[in-house]
Amino acid sequence: MSLDTLSSVTYREIIPYVVDQVLLSNPTLALMFQNTVFLDGGTHISQPIMINKNSTPASYSGADPLNMAVDDELTSFEFNWAQYYATIMYTGLDDLRNGGENAVANLLRIRSQIAEKSLRETMGSDLQGDGTGNNNKAMVGLAAAIDDATNVVTYGNVSRNTVTAVRSQYSANGGVARALTIPLLITNYQNCSKDNDRPTHHITTPGMFGKYVQLLTPTIRTGDDATANMGHPNVLFMMRPVIADDQVTTTPRHKWWMINMRHFTFYVHRARNFMFVPFARVPGQDVALSHILFAGQPINDQPRLSGQIVDLSPTA
Repeated sequence: MSLDTLSSVTYREIIPYVVDQVLLSNPTLALMFQNTVFLDGGTHISQPIMINKNSTPASYSGADPLNMAVDDELTSFEFNWAQYYATIMYTGLDDLRNGGENAVANLLRIRSQIAEKSLRETMGSDLQGDGTGNNNKAMVGLAAAIDDATNVVTYGNVSRNTVTAVRSQYSANGGVARALTIPLLITNYQNCSKDNDRPTHHITTPGMFGKYVQLLTPTIRTGDDATANMGHPNVLFMMRPVIADDQVTTTPRHKWWMINMRHFTFYVHRARNFMFVPFARVPGQDVALSHILFAGQPINDQPRLSGQIVDLSPTA
């Protein structure tokens, strides 16, 4: 089968499925992609952030002099593009064994499902990390975006020791395993809240999700319909969905994220939004390869309005 036909079949029938599965299968990744902004390029991604209030607002009367002070209100996060790919292979033997477009499409669908599973696991895992994975090529994930300088001092080239406004809420127990309790959740939820700007989602391990459900009486085990419609069962805490994600770390102990998705944006390069690269022959081999390419970065513009609780154990 010609390379053009291979590419056409893959682009038409396979790629939409792969992209849908990557975006919907991992709950944290799916939520991030709901706040997507497309960019046309740039050497890096820049995100202005507020670090101080404007000190000038005040009441006045008549000809009172107005405050002309210039406040240092803003700084900017800067991030490199995080690039991802998955490869789909088609060999000469595949061509001999599969006659007709339908047979080829079925084989490519299976190969693509394998690529999709690997891609979503890689991106989902990196989203939980701090950006140091794969020699600092991974996306800068939640472990860096939501920290108080305990583990990650610099976020987006801004030091949390210098600009304390970019510190998140961080609750630890000195490395000692502890039980999940409602008072613990309430305290951290309040720490992450400012007026009506509060965490929108709680994401934790399956073990801690089960533990939280046990803390609830049957009459208050309700969930969020929008999250459930995405395929992710959930219950509520403070009227916000609690979701289990297999990618949330259990090492050395379990973790609970309180995330304000209003302040997370997934910046995606318009030319690398799961772009399909047509099949091409590999020199010296009876093999053709195609690729799915992605480039982007999730950015938290208000780290102080999200938090994490660590040192949790579902058996404590």
